[in-house]
Amino acid sequence: SRIVCDLIEERRPPGVFAAMNDACATAHADSSAADNSLVQRLAGCASNVHFQLRGQQFLVRHYAGDVSYDVKGMTDKNKDQLVRDILDLIESSGQSYLKELFPDKVDRESKKRPPTASDKIKV
Repeated sequence: SRIVCDLIEERRPPGVFAAMNDACATAHADSSAADNSLVQRLAGCASNVHFQLRGQQFLVRHYAGDVSYDVKGMTDKNKDQLVRDILDLIESSGQSYLKELFPDKVDRESKKRPPTASDKIKV
């Protein structure tokens, strides 16, 4: 099932995760624009026999069966904003125990793209 893994994870040609990260990077504020951008980028996967684009949904043919995904809201979930919000909350807390558990700080000045949910899955 290497073909399906490549469909999902490959950078070149862009797989599902790469298409999602690109869509998130180019349409920051408007989630529906990011979702539409994702649909356009996923069209590049259409030549893969294990992939089928169906409007605002796509289908991946896994070894265990077909799985359908809805694009709506997918890019917002991929941005993983909740993690940043939680780290901000912990950082502002007076509880040293929490700060010891979660030492990472959110760097708002960084130009580097923060890791997305799909980046974390690949690791």
